[in-house]
Amino acid sequence: MPTIADEFAIEASLPFHISELQTALLANSKAEEATSPPSVLQMVYMRNRILNVMANFLSHSSPSINQQMSEHIVRVLGFDWLLSLMSPSVHSGTVYLALRILLSILAHPPLLQKFRDGSANGGW
Repeated sequence: MPTIADEFAIEASLPFHISELQTALLANSKAEEATSPPSVLQMVYMRNRILNVMANFLSHSSPSINQQMSEHIVRVLGFDWLLSLMSPSVHSGTVYLALRILLSILAHPPLLQKFRDGSANGGW
């Protein structure tokens, strides 16, 4: 997640789709040291890839597995984690993926009720 104003501007200028992020990442790849910190582009790409895996797993799994996975996400990470990925300073692709995950989770009435009550904010 962006922490300084420069990172906000860089995230805003990055492409929306993961494939375009990957292309930009490969075009900008250099022989960097393993100890150097990851760039903003790398962080956004990794974050969006992980969120994309989660969103695809939820949307393409059977209803029973979808419910189990949704319950685990809410129990371990909570709704606050997903909502933090929807702040205005976060990359637009990240916001889209977090919204996909949230909508998949809220399709289950017990989890929707927990969301309304504000009673499930993760186990950490």
